[in-house]
Amino acid sequence: MTGLFGRIKHNLVVRLYKAPFPMENKRSADPAFLKKAVMVVIDHLEQEHFSGNELAKELCLSREQTHRKIKQLTSLSTGKFIRNIRLLKAFVY
Repeated sequence: MTGLFGRIKHNLVVRLYKAPFPMENKRSADPAFLKKAVMVVIDHLEQEHFSGNELAKELCLSREQTHRKIKQLTSLSTGKFIRNIRLLKAFVY
């Protein structure tokens, strides 16, 4: 069962990572950061009150740094970033 769940999670990350986030200022570390942020949100999808504060804690950044970095990479606020991932997950499955 873990193998199946792992494959589903991997496929979801790949789809979300390639999906509706317009990457503006690409740098070598930024795609890795974005992938990590998507993974953290996917890991916490069942927590309905998961917010930018919790995302920042998981990424070991301040709330402001997390917001700035996500805004720079995706042109979305942290809350909209999390909401888009939840909507895409609902759409995919």
